[in-house]
Formats: sequence, C-alpha cells, structure tokens
Amino acid sequence: MPTKPTQLAMMIATACSIFAATGMTCEEQNVPMPVPTPGTEQPGDPNTPTPPDGDPTPEPFKVVGMWKRVSGDFALASEFAGGRVEYLTMGADGTLDVTIRNEQTQALMCFSGLYSELAERSMLMDFGFNGFASAGFQGASLAIYDMPDNDTLEMTENGEIESAFERVAEVPLESRCQQLAIVDVMTDFPEPDFPTDLLLVNDIFMYANDNVSRELVRVNKTGGTMLTPLAIQTGVHQYPITSQGDDLWNHCNCASDTIIERITQASVSVDEVTGTELGLADFDIETAAFDDQNKLLYLAGRDFDLNRNQILKVNAETEPDVLVEAFEFELPFEAMAFSGTDLFILGGFPYHVYRVNPDTMKVVESFSLPFSFTSDPQGIVVDGEAIYLLQDNFRNRPNSGEIVRLERAE
Repeated sequence: MPTKPTQLAMMIATACSIFAATGMTCEEQNVPMPVPTPGTEQPGDPNTPTPPDGDPTPEPFKVVGMWKRVSGDFALASEFAGGRVEYLTMGADGTLDVTIRNEQTQALMCFSGLYSELAERSMLMDFGFNGFASAGFQGASLAIYDMPDNDTLEMTENGEIESAFERVAEVPLESRCQQLAIVDVMTDFPEPDFPTDLLLVNDIFMYANDNVSRELVRVNKTGGTMLTPLAIQTGVHQYPITSQGDDLWNHCNCASDTIIERITQASVSVDEVTGTELGLADFDIETAAFDDQNKLLYLAGRDFDLNRNQILKVNAETEPDVLVEAFEFELPFEAMAFSGTDLFILGGFPYHVYRVNPDTMKVVESFSLPFSFTSDPQGIVVDGEAIYLLQDNFRNRPNSGEIVRLERAE
C-alpha cells in the first residue's frame, strides 16, 4: 500500500495534469509542495518545520461547512445550459455536495463528490464519471482558494473560473433535491430498446424489446409476472412513448421523428400528429404524455429551427390538430408521464425526476435518483404516490430490463 507521502505525491501529480491542460505549470499556479509526514523529518532538511517560537500560529480557517454562492461561476455548473451553482456542502469526511439550479426551468440538479485539500490553499474536487461529451471537464477540478475570514470562501478553478461563497447555517429546503427511495424492483425482463418509454395500460406495463423487432414486453403490475408479448405489425410506428385509453402513441426513431402515431393494440392506425401540422417544420419528438381528463397531448423534443428544447401542449382531438401552447424547456429529457395533475419528467444526465406545473412548465420539485451509472433509466410512469422507472441494468444483460418502484423517502 502506498505511504502517505506517496499518496500525496500522486494527488499533486493529478492536480498538475489538470493544470497542464491549460498550458501552465504547477509552479505558475503556486501549487504548494507536500508537507512532510510527522516522523519523517530529517535533520538539516529545509522542508523540516522549525519549532514555533513564542505564541503558536493561529489555526487556519476551515472550509468544512455549508456555502452559498454570491458571485462568479463553478466548473461543474458550466456544463449545463442556464445552470448556476447555489450551494456547496463540504463535510469533515471529504464529502462534497453541490446543488445547481437551471434558471429557465427552476430545476435543481444535485451532485455528490469528494474533495481533498492537497496543501495550504488548494484542493482537488472530484465528481467521478460524468458522461459529458465535453473534453474540457472530466469530473475533476483543481481549486486554489482563499479565506479572508472564516465566513468567506473565494476559489479559482483550473486557473480561470472564479467564484465566491459565504458561509451559511443550513441549505434551505427549496434548494435541496428531494429523495426517492426504492420500494420494489421487478427484474429479469428482456433488455429495453433505447427509443422506448414505459407505459401502464390497464395495470399492465409495456415497453419495446431490444432483442425482438416489433414486440412489446408486457408485465403485470401486480406480482411483476411477464405476460405474452404484444406484436406490433408492419406499416405502423414501433416504439411506444405514451398511451391514451387502450391505444398507444408510437414513434419510429427514424428521420421522421416529427410524427407521432396513435395505434390500437391490434396495430390499427387511428391518428397521427406531425410537427408540420402544428406549424413546426423541424420539431423532433423525443417523448410524450397524455392528459386523459383534458384530452391534451404533451410532446417534448428539439426544435431545430429555434435550436432549443420545447414542450408542446396539443389538442389532438380535432382535425387539424391544434397547438395550444409551446414552452421552452432547456433541460434534456428521457421520458415523460402525466399524473392527473402534473407532468413528471425523467431528465437526462444527470438523471433526476422533475415534477412540472403543466400551466407554466416550471419545475415544482426535483428528485435525485438512487442509481449508479451502470443503470440507465429511460421510461417513467406515475401511479398514485408511486413512480415507476424502466431501466437497463448493464450488469444483467441480456435480461437487463428492470421496472423500479420508487416513493418519496421519509
């Protein structure tokens, strides 16, 4: 096992590699050299500390505690459009919790990571694997910090990103992600195909099978037993993303994802909605939800003409279909469901569940998910107090399909 000095040297080497990406050396960034471990001092060694003379040196201010951002930016927040860090919580055990708010939707994204103080006034913050395409942020950042007093924290990350924080007694409730607890897991189902969502029709879950073309897996909500699969005939769209009564709203996961088609379970086409019909020439439909009470279809996707994500509220009961309202929605989305009063959106990485007011399209609550990166959630159903997520558990392929029941953590 490496000695403590070796571990410290390894951490400083990691920090220096981060600085190297900016074209600057550790010396230029004033990264301190390691302090000798007690008991390893050598006589005459210039690094050996001299015993204090007179009054002892005052204890340095501690970064442990809760911090509210008052200015500047944060490297992690810069990866998200419209994202601003709100609070940092630094534990005495090296844990680091960060909350980031998307200002346009009011959604919260909550991260947990680790931090380590390398030496005086420098720390390495690591949020691990992050899945970002950006090469500029790999989950870790090096910060040089200063504390003018015990209640002020000033940081410069990676030599360029500056921020300032003030100490607070607690993080307010509205700036915390709510927690979901796993109540049950139904498992060992066929692997879900990535374009599918999870549907609940007459207490039967449905999703598209990745291994068998044009076949829907069917699972009884009570007991979690798998039923006879439902075949989808040729000539209609294949991938279900929401339901209306007994019917399915499907899309094709192809170049014509500007179309969503309503079919019966016997594969008879009933209706279709197109972006062109709604006056949107290049709107790519990613997911959908249906409000049975008000007979409204919600479509979420990317408007490439406007270069932004949008959620459309559509009256599909008339011909031609009517676009009731369009809302900008900056966050990425994997799936969507309607609870009877609210929209619930499964947000793409980092995976969260958002409860959204359908009149304003603002996030009312943000929920963290208790999943690791080896599980890929991709469909959502809300049934009373329960939230069901379809996920692909990479560790259990080929039978990697899981339906996870979650409820609010107490």
